[in-house]
Amino acid sequence: MQPKRIGASLSVAAQITANAMASIATAGCKSVMCDRPGDEGAEQRGFAEMEAAAQAAGYSGMTPPGTAW
Repeated sequence: MQPKRIGASLSVAAQITANAMASIATAGCKSVMCDRPGDEGAEQRGFAEMEAAAQAAGYSGMTPPGTAW
């Protein structure tokens, strides 16, 4: 994963994996956002799997795509 800094408190990256979530948290990212829908394709991770990985890494949760914060 190669994050790109957009501003002082915002970085973006290409699609991450559930296995990378702990490394992302260790790198100091305060939150993650999943903007991909679940069940997009057989090779894609579902939202529930990504949310579980985020919670295991210490994040409080993620907002599903298309919902208000």
